[in-house]
Amino acid sequence: MKQHIHNFWNTKWILILTAGVLLGLSFPPFPLPFLIFPAFVLIFRLINLSNSAREAAYLTYPAFVIWNLIATYWLMLATLAGGIAAILANSAVMTIPVMLQYKIQQQKLKPWLIAFLQAGCWLGYEYLHHQWDLAWPWLTLANAWANVPLLVQYISITGYWGASFWVIFSSALAYQAIKNYRRSTLIAALTVLFIFPVFSMIKLALEPKPQPKAILEVVVVQPNFNSYQTYGGFLSSYQATRHLLQLSDSLRTPETQLIVWPENAVQADFSNLNSFSPVANQTKRLLTRRSKAWDATLIAGATYFQFYDRGKVPLLPYSSPNGPFLPFNAALGFL
Repeated sequence: MKQHIHNFWNTKWILILTAGVLLGLSFPPFPLPFLIFPAFVLIFRLINLSNSAREAAYLTYPAFVIWNLIATYWLMLATLAGGIAAILANSAVMTIPVMLQYKIQQQKLKPWLIAFLQAGCWLGYEYLHHQWDLAWPWLTLANAWANVPLLVQYISITGYWGASFWVIFSSALAYQAIKNYRRSTLIAALTVLFIFPVFSMIKLALEPKPQPKAILEVVVVQPNFNSYQTYGGFLSSYQATRHLLQLSDSLRTPETQLIVWPENAVQADFSNLNSFSPVANQTKRLLTRRSKAWDATLIAGATYFQFYDRGKVPLLPYSSPNGPFLPFNAALGFL
C-alpha cells in the first residue's frame, strides 16, 4: 500500500490526470465541491516536483485543460473551434499564478506565509481575469460552491473572493503540512478548512428568519428550446411563442400575479423601430393582450435592437439600412 501511495505521489502524469479530473468534478453540475481541496494539493505537489517556473506551467497546463474541458465543455456546442481555442487559452492563463507560486515555494519562509502568498497569487489572477476583455468568471473557485450555499455564507462579508481564498489557502497549508510535517501546520490547515463553513452555518442559524408580508404567486416557465436552432427548433417565432403561452396557461391560476419566461423565450426581434419587424410587433400585441387577460405581469427574455439616428451618436460597430444599432440581451415586461 505504501508503495502504491509513493508511486502516485511521485508520478507526474498520474498527478496531472487526477488533479484535472478532480477539479472538473468540483464544479456544477457535479455536487462534489470538496474535491477541489485534494485537487489543489496535487497542483501544489506538481509545483514542488518542478525544477523551474516554466516546468511548473508545463506540468499543470494539461490538468487545467482537463478541468476546463469538463467544466466548460458546453462552449464547444456553440462553436467547436472557438470553444477549443477558448479552453486552451484559458488554461494557459491559469499557469501564470502557478509560476508565481513556484517562485514563492522556493523561498525560505514559514509554511503559513508560503501558503498565504500562494493564495494571494491565485486571488490576484482571478481578480485581474475579471477586469479585461477576455474575462472568464465561470471557473472562479467560489463557483464550485454554488450548490452548497449553506457553507459559504461568509461571502456576504468577504465577497466571493473569500471562498477562493479559503480553497487555495487551505490547500496550500495542507500541502505544506504534508511536505514538511509539522503538527502546528496541520492544525492550522484543519482550522482554516473548517472555520469558514462552521462560521457560515452559525451565521445562518443566528440570522432572524424573515417573515413574508405578502405572498406572491409566480409561475416560472422553462420550455425545452434548442438554442442552437432557429426559432428554438420551431418552424416560426409565432409557434415558439404559442408554445410558451400554452405552457403558461397550463400552470397559472387566477391568483398568479407574475409569469417569468427564460432568456431566449421570445424569438421575434424586438426593436425601438416599429417598421423593423412586423412579426415582433404582432408578438408584442399578442403578449400584451394575453398578460392583460391573465391580469398578471409577464417578464420574458428577448433580443432587442436599439437603433440610433445617424450622425447623432459616436461610431457604432453595427449598421443597417435602418441606421446604426446595438443589440441587447434584454428582459421585456408586458402588463
